[in-house]
Amino acid sequence: SGLLQGRTALVTGSSRGIGRAVARRLAAEGATVAVTARSHTPPPSTRAGVTEAIPGTIDETIALIEAAGGSAFGLAADLEDAEAR
Repeated sequence: SGLLQGRTALVTGSSRGIGRAVARRLAAEGATVAVTARSHTPPPSTRAGVTEAIPGTIDETIALIEAAGGSAFGLAADLEDAEAR
């Protein structure tokens, strides 16, 4: 609808889940979205002795936003790490 046209939105944790949904909605409203997560690659998770990557990446969220006609860029930032902020 263009409500946020010309604005930039920073969404933390937007590689998956609620953060991804918020990022996509803001982009649909016209914002350029800064998609952030701890890293550009999915973190590993170990369940039942099997280690695998958790689904969802910065690049996947950017691709979804751009495929819908929106604008986004990615930033890897571990906000729990004071030196990375």
